[in-house]
Amino acid sequence: MTTSALSGIRILDFSRVVAAPFASMILSDLGAEVWKIERPGVSDDSRLFTPPEINGQSCYTLGLNRNKKSIAMNLAHPEAQNLAQKLANKADIVIENFKTAQLNPGLIYCSITGYGPEGPCANDPGYDVIAAAVGGFLGITGLKGGDQEPVKAGVAVTDLAIGLYAHGAILAALFHRIKTGKGQHINCNLFSTQLAMLTNIASNFLNAGIEGRPLGTEHESIVPYQAFRTKDNRFFVVGAGNDQKFKKLCEKMDFPELCHSSDYKTNADRPITHQQYGTVKVVDGGVIAPKSVDGGSIILLPVVAIKTVEG
Repeated sequence: MTTSALSGIRILDFSRVVAAPFASMILSDLGAEVWKIERPGVSDDSRLFTPPEINGQSCYTLGLNRNKKSIAMNLAHPEAQNLAQKLANKADIVIENFKTAQLNPGLIYCSITGYGPEGPCANDPGYDVIAAAVGGFLGITGLKGGDQEPVKAGVAVTDLAIGLYAHGAILAALFHRIKTGKGQHINCNLFSTQLAMLTNIASNFLNAGIEGRPLGTEHESIVPYQAFRTKDNRFFVVGAGNDQKFKKLCEKMDFPELCHSSDYKTNADRPITHQQYGTVKVVDGGVIAPKSVDGGSIILLPVVAIKTVEG
């Protein structure tokens, strides 16, 4: 039997809701033993995120807490605080909600907050949709053009992203401890995570003064890279991320002339043409039949039908 990468690593998890539980769940998938500490009665907010539920438990919380051992503990009582202290001294990692004083020097302690430990918003609660708003994400989502409402992502993108950031930082801290014998205090926050996720949108503004805007499924720098409608009123997505893939797409769909057109030949040309003429002509007006997507005739091309979770 293969030994998991984090086998023997023990995590004490005081976190709630999505971001930090997602981080500890990833670490548990890698073999760490996770003890999830919850207050009796009040518990984790995600347990109340219903419907749906199964056997009286929220599907939301089930999707964030696999492989964990649950311990009920009311930290308002001194006895529970002492017990938590003892557990922390036996742990390799503590996530969230526990003061670092008097803990063992090799402990890795990860705090996940809304806005970080300092500054005017340090004590404000952090939620995914709030971070998405103040961090600029909701300013670039939604349908293209006009006075459209912003669109929230279908999952808690910022929460999940900070979980990934935290899990990576914890792994780096474990490696640091192997080399030095010392633990670290890691601070992650939703706001900084959301800003970091803007990547090319932030770079466009900082370097070229171009403000991000809602584009639906379109991409302002890559064309075609968006959803299109088929003749039978379904949708599929084209993601031709370079000129070679665009050429292959045109040839397969019997539009070879577009590969040589000055308007479409290179990706540098296509965004400009796209802004002038709208939807790229290769799939304009629902020209692609459903069988082109579902029948495998464009297999190996960057084209897929849009599916639901069920498939």
